[in-house]
Amino acid sequence: MNINNIAGSPVEGTNFFGREKLIQLAWRYIEDGNNLVFPAPRRVGKTSVGKRLIKKATHQGWRTFELNLEEVATEDAFIRLFISHLESQSWWTRLRSDGATAINTILERIKTKVGYGEAEVTIEWGSVKSDVYEDLKKLLDHGEDTLIMIDELTVLLSSMVSNDLEEGIQTVTFFLNWLRNLRQVSGSKIRWVFCSSVGISNFCNIHGLSYTLNDVMDFEIGAFDKDSARRLLGALSDSYDVPMSEVLIDYIIEEKIKWHLPYFIQLIFSTLYKNYVLEDVGLTEEAVDRAFVQLYHQDQLNTWDERLIHYGPYEKVARRCLNHIAKLHVGASRDKLLEIVADLFQDIDDAQLALSRTLSMLINDGYLVKDEDGNFRFRSDIIRGYWNNKFGK
Repeated sequence: MNINNIAGSPVEGTNFFGREKLIQLAWRYIEDGNNLVFPAPRRVGKTSVGKRLIKKATHQGWRTFELNLEEVATEDAFIRLFISHLESQSWWTRLRSDGATAINTILERIKTKVGYGEAEVTIEWGSVKSDVYEDLKKLLDHGEDTLIMIDELTVLLSSMVSNDLEEGIQTVTFFLNWLRNLRQVSGSKIRWVFCSSVGISNFCNIHGLSYTLNDVMDFEIGAFDKDSARRLLGALSDSYDVPMSEVLIDYIIEEKIKWHLPYFIQLIFSTLYKNYVLEDVGLTEEAVDRAFVQLYHQDQLNTWDERLIHYGPYEKVARRCLNHIAKLHVGASRDKLLEIVADLFQDIDDAQLALSRTLSMLINDGYLVKDEDGNFRFRSDIIRGYWNNKFGK
């Protein structure tokens, strides 16, 4: 089977590799009536898994709906996008054409209030907000099997609080409670999947909103085991006709990557393949070592820097910890990290709390891991090499 090397973007079809049992398990939970949130670190493949579940639901005759909020920053923009994607679904088109007069009336009422298309906003948003959300709730048919995937939810939530913290928190609280109420409609056959490259659980914990997700089941998406990682690298070498011995594959998997995310495997293969084609470089351990050094300078890893903006008041704490740990192969103790960030706070208790929350977030997001000695170190040598190259000089 030939597969394409797609590093970073969601994969579908035959390019979806090695997650068959995971999909079966997630689908069983969905059929049992659970809503799912993927609390996994970034680049694990959450969106790819979500899209695969959408495809499976479609094949099972379910209605499906997929919404990516990466470029959405406001409530009214969310509602416009929601309506736009809803109207693009074939099942929705059939529903409206079957004479659903009440639904058509509700839809037009929402469009008028949010200024959809060429319509003008006639009333101040704050005064119609509750009515709009209530109307939006009525558009969804809870009597039909439906799977809705919301991607990059935390990006929207972070945007809501970025300009005005107090008002933004009120907006986010209202929005998350609205989603919670949607999920808890009695007898609803709608199931929800939430995934985001910025941790939803982290965001809710920071702002005291974890209760808004307490009805959603955490579904872990881990890295590949070593066998699956080897098979992926072998499949890529076969598909691109790049000679790669089992010994070399073992070297890459065992000695270099270690945290076996499909993304990292695809990323290093891309660099190796480029060198192989453009420079006629043979595939040796030395060539692999060189490719990893090249990888530390590539822009694909910049997201690990950029996403820290979503840590809000803990961004400075996170950066100080990462800058220090990047210099050390063995990582750093909690006491040492507290010493490094203590001057950011007037009170040691505040420093302790901030460090605890920050370390938890960095672990959840895949930056760090706590080893058996109690030290915090980078979970991936790739990210450590990138971080040290960018911020260690």
